Amino acid sequence: MREFKNNKFYYEVVHPYKFKMGLLRGMVSEKVSVAIIDDGINEEFYNLGPLKHNIEIRSDLAVIIRKDYNKWLPSHGTTCAAIIKSYSKNAELSSIKILNHSTMKCEKNQLIKAIEWCVENKIKIVNMSLGTIDFRDFEDVRTCVNFAYEKGVIIIGACSNKNVFTYPACLSNVIGVRGKEEYTGLQYKFISHPFDGIDVLASSSHHLSGAFGYEEDTFFCNSYAAPTVTALVCNIVSDKRDITLEEIKKTLWQGDKNNLEDKYNPYLKLDLDWITDKIIVNICTAGEEISDTLWDEKAASINVIIDDKLSLEADIFYALNKNLDYLSGFKNVILVFSQAIYNHERYIKKLLNYFNELDKNVVFIYKEECNSKDFIEVKDFKNSIWDAATYNKIISSQLKKEEELDIPLLYFYGGNPSELLAIIAEISTRFKKDGYNSTTISNEAIGKLEGIEYIPHGINLNRYLTTLYRKYNSDIIILGIIDPDNVNRKDNINEALDIDINMIDIYIEIDKCKITITAEDEKEVIGKNQDNNVIEIQKIYDKVIKYLI
Repeated sequence: MREFKNNKFYYEVVHPYKFKMGLLRGMVSEKVSVAIIDDGINEEFYNLGPLKHNIEIRSDLAVIIRKDYNKWLPSHGTTCAAIIKSYSKNAELSSIKILNHSTMKCEKNQLIKAIEWCVENKIKIVNMSLGTIDFRDFEDVRTCVNFAYEKGVIIIGACSNKNVFTYPACLSNVIGVRGKEEYTGLQYKFISHPFDGIDVLASSSHHLSGAFGYEEDTFFCNSYAAPTVTALVCNIVSDKRDITLEEIKKTLWQGDKNNLEDKYNPYLKLDLDWITDKIIVNICTAGEEISDTLWDEKAASINVIIDDKLSLEADIFYALNKNLDYLSGFKNVILVFSQAIYNHERYIKKLLNYFNELDKNVVFIYKEECNSKDFIEVKDFKNSIWDAATYNKIISSQLKKEEELDIPLLYFYGGNPSELLAIIAEISTRFKKDGYNSTTISNEAIGKLEGIEYIPHGINLNRYLTTLYRKYNSDIIILGIIDPDNVNRKDNINEALDIDINMIDIYIEIDKCKITITAEDEKEVIGKNQDNNVIEIQKIYDKVIKYLI
Protein backbone atom coordinates (compact mmCIF):
# COMPACT_ATOMS: atom_id res chain seq x y z
CA MET A 1 0.00 0.00 0.00
CA ARG A 2 1.32 3.40 -0.93
CA GLU A 3 1.83 5.89 1.85
CA PHE A 4 -1.02 8.36 2.34
CA LYS A 5 0.18 11.79 3.38
CA ASN A 6 -1.61 14.99 4.31
CA ASN A 7 0.05 17.74 2.28
CA LYS A 8 0.30 21.19 3.81
CA PHE A 9 -0.53 24.26 1.76
CA TYR A 10 0.11 27.94 2.21
CA TYR A 11 -0.11 31.35 0.59
CA GLU A 12 3.02 32.48 -1.14
CA VAL A 13 4.31 35.36 -3.14
CA VAL A 14 4.84 34.05 -6.65
CA HIS A 15 8.35 35.11 -7.66
CA PRO A 16 9.44 36.03 -11.23
CA TYR A 17 9.72 34.11 -14.56
CA LYS A 18 10.66 34.85 -18.20
CA PHE A 19 8.53 35.19 -21.38
CA LYS A 20 7.95 35.89 -25.04
CA MET A 21 5.72 38.45 -26.69
CA GLY A 22 5.30 41.46 -29.02
CA LEU A 23 2.36 43.85 -28.71
CA LEU A 24 1.81 47.56 -28.08
CA ARG A 25 4.14 49.61 -25.87
CA GLY A 26 1.74 52.16 -24.45
CA MET A 27 1.26 54.47 -27.45
CA VAL A 28 -2.29 55.26 -26.36
CA SER A 29 -4.12 58.14 -24.78
CA GLU A 30 -6.30 57.30 -21.80
CA LYS A 31 -5.10 56.42 -18.33
CA VAL A 32 -6.10 52.97 -17.06
CA SER A 33 -6.55 52.19 -13.36
CA VAL A 34 -4.24 49.33 -12.35
CA ALA A 35 -4.14 47.96 -8.80
CA ILE A 36 -1.21 45.88 -7.56
CA ILE A 37 -2.20 43.53 -4.73
CA ASP A 38 1.11 42.73 -3.06
CA ASP A 39 3.39 43.92 -0.23
CA GLY A 40 2.93 47.60 -1.08
CA ILE A 41 4.44 49.99 -3.63
CA ASN A 42 7.22 52.32 -2.46
CA GLU A 43 6.79 54.83 -5.24
CA GLU A 44 10.00 56.84 -4.99
CA PHE A 45 12.39 53.90 -5.44
CA TYR A 46 11.73 53.66 -9.20
CA ASN A 47 10.35 57.19 -9.64
CA LEU A 48 6.89 55.81 -10.26
CA GLY A 49 5.04 59.04 -9.58
CA PRO A 50 1.99 59.51 -7.35
CA LEU A 51 -0.28 56.58 -6.55
CA LYS A 52 -4.03 56.93 -7.09
CA HIS A 53 -4.76 54.76 -4.03
CA ASN A 54 -2.33 53.56 -1.39
CA ILE A 55 -4.01 51.29 1.16
CA GLU A 56 -3.31 48.36 3.42
CA ILE A 57 -5.74 45.60 4.31
CA ARG A 58 -4.80 44.23 7.71
CA SER A 59 -5.38 40.72 8.98
CA ASP A 60 -8.52 41.95 10.79
CA LEU A 61 -9.71 43.18 7.33
CA ALA A 62 -9.52 46.83 8.35
CA VAL A 63 -8.75 49.02 5.32
CA ILE A 64 -6.35 51.82 6.20
CA ILE A 65 -4.47 54.50 4.30
CA ARG A 66 -0.83 53.50 4.14
CA LYS A 67 1.31 56.00 6.02
CA ASP A 68 4.69 56.22 7.71
CA TYR A 69 6.49 53.90 5.31
CA ASN A 70 9.79 54.40 3.53
CA LYS A 71 8.98 55.39 -0.07
CA TRP A 72 12.61 54.83 -1.10
CA LEU A 73 12.92 51.13 -0.20
CA PRO A 74 12.74 48.28 -2.73
CA SER A 75 9.95 45.72 -2.41
CA HIS A 76 8.30 42.96 -4.41
CA GLY A 77 5.25 45.07 -5.22
CA THR A 78 7.46 48.02 -6.13
CA THR A 79 9.32 45.92 -8.70
CA CYS A 80 6.02 44.70 -10.18
CA ALA A 81 4.87 48.31 -10.45
CA ALA A 82 8.10 49.35 -12.16
CA ILE A 83 7.77 46.58 -14.75
CA ILE A 84 4.24 47.70 -15.60
CA LYS A 85 5.22 51.37 -15.89
CA SER A 86 8.23 50.46 -18.04
CA TYR A 87 5.96 49.15 -20.79
CA SER A 88 2.70 51.02 -20.18
CA LYS A 89 2.94 54.74 -19.44
CA ASN A 90 -0.85 54.95 -19.28
CA ALA A 91 -1.09 52.75 -16.18
CA GLU A 92 -2.51 54.71 -13.23
CA LEU A 93 -1.20 52.70 -10.30
CA SER A 94 -2.86 51.89 -6.99
CA SER A 95 -1.17 49.94 -4.19
CA ILE A 96 -3.04 47.40 -2.06
CA LYS A 97 -0.79 45.93 0.60
CA ILE A 98 -1.90 42.57 2.00
CA LEU A 99 1.38 40.66 2.34
CA ASN A 100 3.28 40.65 5.60
CA HIS A 101 6.80 42.04 5.03
CA SER A 102 8.53 39.38 7.11
CA THR A 103 6.64 36.28 5.92
CA MET A 104 5.43 37.50 2.48
CA LYS A 105 2.14 35.74 3.24
CA CYS A 106 -1.43 36.77 3.94
CA GLU A 107 -4.80 35.31 4.91
CA LYS A 108 -7.37 34.20 2.35
CA ASN A 109 -9.85 36.82 3.55
CA GLN A 110 -7.35 39.62 2.97
CA LEU A 111 -7.03 38.51 -0.66
CA ILE A 112 -10.81 38.41 -1.08
CA LYS A 113 -11.24 41.78 0.62
CA ALA A 114 -8.65 43.29 -1.73
CA ILE A 115 -10.50 42.05 -4.83
CA GLU A 116 -13.82 43.32 -3.44
CA TRP A 117 -12.20 46.70 -2.77
CA CYS A 118 -11.08 46.85 -6.41
CA VAL A 119 -14.66 46.26 -7.56
CA GLU A 120 -16.04 48.92 -5.22
CA ASN A 121 -13.43 51.45 -6.33
CA LYS A 122 -13.85 50.79 -10.07
CA ILE A 123 -10.35 49.44 -10.66
CA LYS A 124 -10.13 48.11 -14.22
CA ILE A 125 -7.02 45.88 -14.03
CA VAL A 126 -5.60 43.95 -11.07
CA ASN A 127 -2.08 42.52 -10.98
CA MET A 128 -1.67 39.65 -8.52
CA SER A 129 1.82 38.20 -8.32
CA LEU A 130 0.60 36.04 -5.46
CA GLY A 131 -1.95 33.31 -4.92
CA THR A 132 -2.95 30.24 -2.95
CA ILE A 133 -2.32 26.56 -3.59
CA ASP A 134 -4.50 25.56 -0.61
CA PHE A 135 -7.49 23.68 -2.05
CA ARG A 136 -9.53 24.58 1.04
CA ASP A 137 -9.53 28.22 -0.05
CA PHE A 138 -10.45 27.65 -3.68
CA GLU A 139 -14.24 27.94 -3.53
CA ASP A 140 -14.27 31.29 -1.71
CA VAL A 141 -11.62 32.74 -4.03
CA ARG A 142 -13.46 31.43 -7.10
CA THR A 143 -16.71 33.05 -5.99
CA CYS A 144 -15.00 36.40 -5.42
CA VAL A 145 -13.13 36.31 -8.75
CA ASN A 146 -16.32 35.51 -10.68
CA PHE A 147 -18.05 38.45 -8.99
CA ALA A 148 -15.20 40.76 -10.04
CA TYR A 149 -15.33 39.38 -13.60
CA GLU A 150 -19.06 40.14 -13.83
CA LYS A 151 -18.28 43.71 -12.79
CA GLY A 152 -15.74 44.06 -15.59
CA VAL A 153 -12.53 43.78 -13.54
CA ILE A 154 -9.62 42.16 -15.41
CA ILE A 155 -7.37 40.06 -13.14
CA ILE A 156 -3.88 38.95 -14.15
CA GLY A 157 -2.56 36.27 -11.78
CA ALA A 158 0.82 34.57 -11.44
CA CYS A 159 1.13 30.82 -11.02
CA SER A 160 2.90 29.46 -7.95
CA ASN A 161 6.66 29.07 -8.29
CA LYS A 162 6.12 25.37 -7.68
CA ASN A 163 4.12 25.45 -10.93
CA VAL A 164 1.18 23.70 -9.30
CA PHE A 165 -2.48 24.59 -9.46
CA THR A 166 -2.90 28.13 -8.15
CA TYR A 167 -5.90 30.35 -7.45
CA PRO A 168 -6.75 32.80 -8.82
CA ALA A 169 -4.26 32.33 -11.70
CA CYS A 170 -5.75 29.05 -12.97
CA LEU A 171 -9.37 30.24 -13.07
CA SER A 172 -11.13 30.74 -16.40
CA ASN A 173 -12.06 34.33 -15.52
CA VAL A 174 -8.42 35.29 -14.90
CA ILE A 175 -5.45 35.66 -17.24
CA GLY A 176 -3.04 33.15 -15.71
CA VAL A 177 0.68 33.69 -16.21
CA ARG A 178 3.79 31.57 -15.86
CA GLY A 179 7.36 32.63 -16.65
CA LYS A 180 9.55 31.30 -19.45
CA GLU A 181 13.27 31.64 -18.87
CA GLU A 182 14.34 32.23 -22.48
CA TYR A 183 12.06 35.24 -22.88
CA THR A 184 13.01 38.87 -22.26
CA GLY A 185 11.20 42.18 -22.25
CA LEU A 186 7.71 41.90 -23.69
CA GLN A 187 8.10 38.42 -25.20
CA TYR A 188 5.26 35.98 -24.55
CA LYS A 189 3.42 32.94 -25.81
CA PHE A 190 -0.36 32.63 -25.64
CA ILE A 191 -1.84 29.19 -24.91
CA SER A 192 -5.39 28.69 -26.12
CA HIS A 193 -7.63 26.57 -23.88
CA PRO A 194 -4.90 25.49 -21.41
CA PHE A 195 -5.76 22.40 -19.34
CA ASP A 196 -3.89 23.80 -16.31
CA GLY A 197 -5.51 27.24 -16.61
CA ILE A 198 -2.31 29.17 -17.40
CA ASP A 199 -3.01 31.28 -20.49
CA VAL A 200 0.32 33.01 -21.05
CA LEU A 201 4.01 32.19 -20.80
CA ALA A 202 5.84 35.51 -20.46
CA SER A 203 9.17 37.13 -19.76
CA SER A 204 10.19 38.00 -16.22
CA SER A 205 13.55 39.39 -17.39
CA HIS A 206 13.49 43.19 -17.26
CA HIS A 207 16.05 45.95 -16.83
CA LEU A 208 14.86 48.60 -14.37
CA SER A 209 16.38 51.96 -13.40
CA GLY A 210 15.70 53.38 -9.96
CA ALA A 211 16.57 56.35 -7.82
CA PHE A 212 20.19 57.47 -7.27
CA GLY A 213 21.34 55.60 -10.39
CA TYR A 214 20.18 52.19 -9.13
CA GLU A 215 20.02 49.54 -11.89
CA GLU A 216 18.37 46.12 -11.61
CA ASP A 217 17.89 43.10 -13.86
CA THR A 218 14.95 41.13 -12.53
CA PHE A 219 15.42 37.42 -11.98
CA PHE A 220 13.46 34.52 -13.40
CA CYS A 221 10.19 33.85 -11.57
CA ASN A 222 6.44 33.84 -12.15
CA SER A 223 5.93 37.01 -10.11
CA TYR A 224 7.69 39.26 -12.59
CA ALA A 225 6.07 37.59 -15.60
CA ALA A 226 2.58 38.64 -14.45
CA PRO A 227 3.28 42.41 -14.65
CA THR A 228 4.65 41.89 -18.17
CA VAL A 229 1.20 40.70 -19.20
CA THR A 230 -0.48 43.35 -17.06
CA ALA A 231 1.37 46.04 -19.04
CA LEU A 232 0.24 44.51 -22.33
CA VAL A 233 -3.35 44.29 -21.11
CA CYS A 234 -3.19 47.88 -19.90
CA ASN A 235 -2.19 49.03 -23.38
CA ILE A 236 -5.00 47.02 -24.94
CA VAL A 237 -7.57 48.44 -22.51
CA SER A 238 -6.41 52.03 -22.98
CA ASP A 239 -7.20 51.63 -26.69
CA LYS A 240 -10.65 50.16 -25.98
CA ARG A 241 -12.12 50.93 -22.56
CA ASP A 242 -15.11 48.57 -22.71
CA ILE A 243 -13.14 45.52 -23.89
CA THR A 244 -14.02 42.21 -22.23
CA LEU A 245 -11.70 39.58 -20.79
CA GLU A 246 -12.43 37.29 -23.72
CA GLU A 247 -11.62 40.02 -26.23
CA ILE A 248 -8.36 40.72 -24.40
CA LYS A 249 -7.42 37.04 -24.61
CA LYS A 250 -8.23 37.06 -28.32
CA THR A 251 -6.01 40.14 -28.78
CA LEU A 252 -3.15 38.45 -26.92
CA TRP A 253 -3.60 35.35 -29.09
CA GLN A 254 -3.43 37.51 -32.21
CA GLY A 255 -0.34 39.29 -30.89
CA ASP A 256 1.60 36.04 -30.43
CA LYS A 257 3.49 36.05 -33.71
CA ASN A 258 4.61 32.43 -33.36
CA ASN A 259 1.07 31.15 -32.93
CA LEU A 260 0.35 28.57 -35.63
CA GLU A 261 -3.35 28.07 -34.83
CA ASP A 262 -5.73 29.34 -37.48
CA LYS A 263 -8.58 30.12 -35.08
CA TYR A 264 -9.31 30.62 -31.40
CA ASN A 265 -12.68 31.14 -29.72
CA PRO A 266 -12.13 32.71 -26.27
CA TYR A 267 -15.78 32.13 -25.33
CA LEU A 268 -15.35 28.37 -25.64
CA LYS A 269 -14.28 27.33 -22.13
CA LEU A 270 -12.42 24.21 -21.00
CA ASP A 271 -13.62 24.33 -17.39
CA LEU A 272 -16.87 25.23 -15.64
CA ASP A 273 -15.36 27.25 -12.79
CA TRP A 274 -17.01 30.40 -14.22
CA ILE A 275 -20.54 29.20 -13.50
CA THR A 276 -22.40 31.03 -10.75
CA ASP A 277 -26.17 30.54 -10.85
CA LYS A 278 -27.56 27.90 -13.19
CA ILE A 279 -30.72 26.34 -14.55
CA ILE A 280 -30.65 22.83 -16.00
CA VAL A 281 -32.74 22.04 -19.07
CA ASN A 282 -33.08 18.27 -19.12
CA ILE A 283 -33.95 16.99 -22.60
CA CYS A 284 -34.96 13.35 -22.91
CA THR A 285 -37.39 11.06 -24.69
CA ALA A 286 -40.63 9.83 -23.19
CA GLY A 287 -40.00 6.90 -20.85
CA GLU A 288 -36.44 7.85 -19.87
CA GLU A 289 -35.86 8.44 -16.18
CA ILE A 290 -34.98 12.06 -15.56
CA SER A 291 -33.16 11.28 -12.32
CA ASP A 292 -30.66 9.12 -14.22
CA THR A 293 -29.87 12.04 -16.52
CA LEU A 294 -30.12 14.86 -14.04
CA TRP A 295 -27.80 14.34 -11.11
CA ASP A 296 -27.93 17.80 -9.54
CA GLU A 297 -31.52 17.52 -8.37
CA LYS A 298 -31.26 20.60 -6.14
CA ALA A 299 -30.65 22.88 -9.11
CA ALA A 300 -33.44 24.80 -10.80
CA SER A 301 -34.57 22.79 -13.79
CA ILE A 302 -36.90 22.47 -16.76
CA ASN A 303 -37.74 19.07 -18.17
CA VAL A 304 -38.32 18.75 -21.91
CA ILE A 305 -39.93 15.42 -22.80
CA ILE A 306 -39.70 14.46 -26.48
CA ASP A 307 -42.59 12.22 -27.53
CA ASP A 308 -41.53 12.00 -31.17
CA LYS A 309 -37.95 12.64 -32.31
CA LEU A 310 -39.31 14.14 -35.52
CA SER A 311 -40.74 16.98 -33.43
CA LEU A 312 -37.62 17.31 -31.27
CA GLU A 313 -36.69 20.82 -32.37
CA ALA A 314 -40.23 22.15 -32.03
CA ASP A 315 -40.66 20.53 -28.59
CA ILE A 316 -37.41 22.03 -27.26
CA PHE A 317 -38.20 25.60 -28.33
CA TYR A 318 -41.82 25.30 -27.22
CA ALA A 319 -40.68 24.31 -23.72
CA LEU A 320 -38.06 27.08 -23.59
CA ASN A 321 -40.51 29.77 -24.67
CA LYS A 322 -43.10 28.49 -22.23
CA ASN A 323 -40.58 28.89 -19.40
CA LEU A 324 -39.00 32.13 -20.64
CA ASP A 325 -39.78 34.09 -17.48
CA TYR A 326 -38.17 31.34 -15.37
CA LEU A 327 -35.12 31.22 -17.65
CA SER A 328 -34.64 34.97 -17.45
CA GLY A 329 -33.62 34.70 -13.79
CA PHE A 330 -30.45 32.74 -14.61
CA LYS A 331 -27.25 33.66 -16.45
CA ASN A 332 -26.10 30.07 -17.11
CA VAL A 333 -28.20 27.48 -18.95
CA ILE A 334 -27.14 23.82 -18.75
CA LEU A 335 -28.57 21.74 -21.61
CA VAL A 336 -28.47 18.06 -20.66
CA PHE A 337 -29.29 15.73 -23.54
CA SER A 338 -30.11 12.11 -22.82
CA GLN A 339 -28.23 9.38 -24.64
CA ALA A 340 -31.22 8.84 -26.92
CA ILE A 341 -31.04 12.40 -28.27
CA TYR A 342 -28.67 12.96 -31.20
CA ASN A 343 -27.31 16.48 -31.49
CA HIS A 344 -28.16 17.76 -34.94
CA GLU A 345 -26.17 20.74 -36.19
CA ARG A 346 -29.32 22.53 -37.27
CA TYR A 347 -31.01 22.83 -33.89
CA ILE A 348 -27.76 23.20 -31.93
CA LYS A 349 -27.02 26.31 -33.98
CA LYS A 350 -30.55 27.57 -33.38
CA LEU A 351 -30.15 26.99 -29.65
CA LEU A 352 -26.93 29.03 -29.61
CA ASN A 353 -28.62 31.89 -31.45
CA TYR A 354 -31.62 31.66 -29.12
CA PHE A 355 -29.52 31.95 -25.96
CA ASN A 356 -27.24 34.56 -27.50
CA GLU A 357 -30.26 36.82 -27.91
CA LEU A 358 -31.13 36.19 -24.26
CA ASP A 359 -27.51 36.96 -23.21
CA LYS A 360 -27.03 33.53 -21.61
CA ASN A 361 -23.98 31.33 -21.17
CA VAL A 362 -24.61 27.80 -22.42
CA VAL A 363 -23.29 24.36 -21.43
CA PHE A 364 -23.94 21.36 -23.71
CA ILE A 365 -23.82 18.03 -21.90
CA TYR A 366 -24.38 14.81 -23.83
CA LYS A 367 -22.71 11.54 -24.67
CA GLU A 368 -19.99 12.99 -26.89
CA GLU A 369 -19.87 9.89 -29.07
CA CYS A 370 -23.33 10.99 -30.27
CA ASN A 371 -21.74 14.05 -31.90
CA SER A 372 -18.26 13.63 -33.34
CA LYS A 373 -18.26 16.88 -35.32
CA ASP A 374 -16.36 20.00 -34.37
CA PHE A 375 -18.24 22.48 -32.26
CA ILE A 376 -20.62 24.61 -34.30
CA GLU A 377 -19.47 28.23 -34.40
CA VAL A 378 -22.09 30.97 -34.26
CA LYS A 379 -21.09 34.41 -35.44
CA ASP A 380 -21.12 37.15 -32.78
CA PHE A 381 -21.84 34.76 -29.90
CA LYS A 382 -20.50 36.73 -26.93
CA ASN A 383 -21.21 34.43 -24.01
CA SER A 384 -19.38 31.51 -22.45
CA ILE A 385 -19.84 28.04 -23.93
CA TRP A 386 -18.85 24.57 -22.74
CA ASP A 387 -19.31 21.58 -25.02
CA ALA A 388 -18.61 17.93 -24.19
CA ALA A 389 -17.20 16.87 -27.57
CA THR A 390 -14.99 19.95 -27.84
CA TYR A 391 -13.66 19.30 -24.34
CA ASN A 392 -12.68 15.80 -25.48
CA LYS A 393 -10.87 17.14 -28.54
CA ILE A 394 -8.95 19.80 -26.60
CA ILE A 395 -7.75 17.65 -23.71
CA SER A 396 -6.74 14.83 -26.06
CA SER A 397 -4.04 17.13 -27.40
CA GLN A 398 -2.77 18.10 -23.92
CA LEU A 399 -2.38 14.75 -22.14
CA LYS A 400 0.92 14.12 -20.34
CA LYS A 401 3.02 11.01 -20.80
CA GLU A 402 1.99 8.21 -18.48
CA GLU A 403 3.74 8.11 -15.09
CA GLU A 404 3.50 5.83 -12.08
CA LEU A 405 1.44 7.63 -9.45
CA ASP A 406 2.63 7.31 -5.87
CA ILE A 407 -0.76 8.14 -4.38
CA PRO A 408 -3.83 6.04 -3.58
CA LEU A 409 -6.43 5.48 -6.30
CA LEU A 410 -10.02 4.62 -5.35
CA TYR A 411 -12.18 3.07 -8.04
CA PHE A 412 -15.97 3.30 -7.70
CA TYR A 413 -18.19 1.67 -10.27
CA GLY A 414 -21.90 1.12 -10.75
CA GLY A 415 -24.82 1.64 -13.09
CA ASN A 416 -26.73 4.55 -11.54
CA PRO A 417 -25.18 7.93 -12.46
CA SER A 418 -27.10 9.99 -9.89
CA GLU A 419 -26.13 7.74 -7.01
CA LEU A 420 -22.50 7.18 -7.97
CA LEU A 421 -21.77 10.84 -8.63
CA ALA A 422 -23.34 11.86 -5.33
CA ILE A 423 -21.29 9.26 -3.45
CA ILE A 424 -17.90 10.11 -4.94
CA ALA A 425 -18.56 13.84 -4.46
CA GLU A 426 -19.35 13.26 -0.78
CA ILE A 427 -16.35 10.96 -0.25
CA SER A 428 -14.13 13.64 -1.80
CA THR A 429 -15.64 16.29 0.48
CA ARG A 430 -14.82 14.19 3.53
CA PHE A 431 -11.20 13.78 2.42
CA LYS A 432 -10.91 17.54 1.93
CA LYS A 433 -12.40 18.27 5.34
CA ASP A 434 -9.70 16.05 6.81
CA GLY A 435 -7.01 18.01 4.97
CA TYR A 436 -6.37 15.74 1.98
CA ASN A 437 -6.25 17.19 -1.52
CA SER A 438 -8.70 14.88 -3.26
CA THR A 439 -9.27 14.88 -7.04
CA THR A 440 -12.47 13.25 -8.29
CA ILE A 441 -13.06 11.93 -11.83
CA SER A 442 -16.07 10.49 -13.65
CA ASN A 443 -17.07 9.53 -17.17
CA GLU A 444 -20.30 11.54 -16.79
CA ALA A 445 -19.95 15.10 -18.08
CA ILE A 446 -22.64 16.45 -15.76
CA GLY A 447 -20.28 15.86 -12.85
CA LYS A 448 -18.30 18.90 -14.05
CA LEU A 449 -21.06 21.06 -12.58
CA GLU A 450 -19.96 20.01 -9.10
CA GLY A 451 -16.21 20.05 -9.67
CA ILE A 452 -15.83 16.39 -10.70
CA GLU A 453 -13.33 16.09 -13.54
CA TYR A 454 -14.66 14.53 -16.73
CA ILE A 455 -12.88 11.76 -18.62
CA PRO A 456 -14.50 11.52 -22.06
CA HIS A 457 -15.04 8.39 -24.11
CA GLY A 458 -11.87 7.12 -25.79
CA ILE A 459 -9.33 8.94 -23.58
CA ASN A 460 -6.45 6.84 -22.24
CA LEU A 461 -7.11 6.67 -18.51
CA ASN A 462 -3.49 6.22 -17.41
CA ARG A 463 -2.39 9.36 -19.24
CA TYR A 464 -5.44 11.27 -18.03
CA LEU A 465 -4.71 10.34 -14.41
CA THR A 466 -1.11 11.47 -14.84
CA THR A 467 -2.26 14.77 -16.34
CA LEU A 468 -4.69 15.45 -13.49
CA TYR A 469 -2.13 14.50 -10.85
CA ARG A 470 0.39 16.89 -12.40
CA LYS A 471 -2.24 19.63 -12.52
CA TYR A 472 -3.57 19.36 -8.96
CA ASN A 473 -0.71 17.72 -7.04
CA SER A 474 -3.32 15.39 -5.57
CA ASP A 475 -3.03 13.39 -2.35
CA ILE A 476 -5.62 10.90 -3.58
CA ILE A 477 -7.63 10.34 -6.77
CA ILE A 478 -11.21 9.06 -6.71
CA LEU A 479 -12.42 7.55 -9.96
CA GLY A 480 -16.12 6.90 -10.54
CA ILE A 481 -17.11 5.00 -13.69
CA ILE A 482 -20.76 4.68 -14.65
CA ASP A 483 -21.26 1.76 -16.99
CA PRO A 484 -24.72 0.21 -16.72
CA ASP A 485 -24.31 -1.89 -19.88
CA ASN A 486 -21.20 -3.88 -18.94
CA VAL A 487 -20.66 -6.41 -16.19
CA ASN A 488 -18.86 -4.42 -13.51
CA ARG A 489 -16.33 -6.91 -12.24
CA LYS A 490 -12.74 -6.40 -11.19
CA ASP A 491 -11.55 -8.88 -13.81
CA ASN A 492 -13.03 -6.74 -16.59
CA ILE A 493 -11.61 -3.37 -15.52
CA ASN A 494 -8.30 -3.64 -17.37
CA GLU A 495 -9.99 -4.42 -20.67
CA ALA A 496 -12.87 -1.94 -20.26
CA LEU A 497 -10.79 1.05 -19.14
CA ASP A 498 -7.40 0.48 -20.72
CA ILE A 499 -5.79 0.95 -17.30
CA ASP A 500 -2.92 -0.75 -15.53
CA ILE A 501 -4.88 -2.74 -12.98
CA ASN A 502 -2.01 -2.56 -10.46
CA MET A 503 -2.56 1.21 -10.16
CA ILE A 504 -5.84 0.76 -8.28
CA ASP A 505 -5.75 0.38 -4.51
CA ILE A 506 -9.41 0.06 -3.53
CA TYR A 507 -12.47 -1.01 -5.53
CA ILE A 508 -15.96 0.00 -4.46
CA GLU A 509 -18.83 -1.60 -6.37
CA ILE A 510 -22.29 -0.07 -5.91
CA ASP A 511 -25.37 -2.04 -6.88
CA LYS A 512 -29.04 -1.84 -5.93
CA CYS A 513 -28.79 -3.69 -2.63
CA LYS A 514 -25.23 -3.39 -1.36
CA ILE A 515 -21.84 -1.73 -1.55
CA THR A 516 -18.80 -4.01 -1.85
CA ILE A 517 -15.33 -2.72 -0.91
CA THR A 518 -12.29 -4.71 -2.05
CA ALA A 519 -8.72 -3.90 -1.00
CA GLU A 520 -5.64 -6.11 -0.84
CA ASP A 521 -7.80 -9.20 -1.44
CA GLU A 522 -10.01 -8.30 1.53
CA LYS A 523 -13.68 -7.78 0.83
CA GLU A 524 -16.32 -6.06 2.94
CA VAL A 525 -20.00 -5.60 2.19
CA ILE A 526 -22.14 -2.70 3.40
CA GLY A 527 -25.91 -3.10 3.18
CA LYS A 528 -27.67 -0.15 1.57
CA ASN A 529 -30.11 1.91 3.58
CA GLN A 530 -32.49 3.49 1.10
CA ASP A 531 -33.63 6.05 3.68
CA ASN A 532 -30.23 7.23 4.94
CA ASN A 533 -27.57 7.68 2.29
CA VAL A 534 -25.42 9.78 4.63
CA ILE A 535 -24.75 6.80 6.90
CA GLU A 536 -23.67 4.65 3.95
CA ILE A 537 -21.21 7.27 2.73
CA GLN A 538 -19.68 7.65 6.18
CA LYS A 539 -19.31 3.87 6.42
CA ILE A 540 -17.56 3.78 3.05
CA TYR A 541 -15.25 6.59 4.09
CA ASP A 542 -14.39 4.96 7.41
CA LYS A 543 -13.54 1.67 5.66
CA VAL A 544 -11.39 3.42 3.05
CA ILE A 545 -9.48 5.38 5.69
CA LYS A 546 -8.84 2.14 7.59
CA TYR A 547 -7.17 0.64 4.50
CA LEU A 548 -5.16 3.73 3.61
CA ILE A 549 -3.69 4.79 6.92
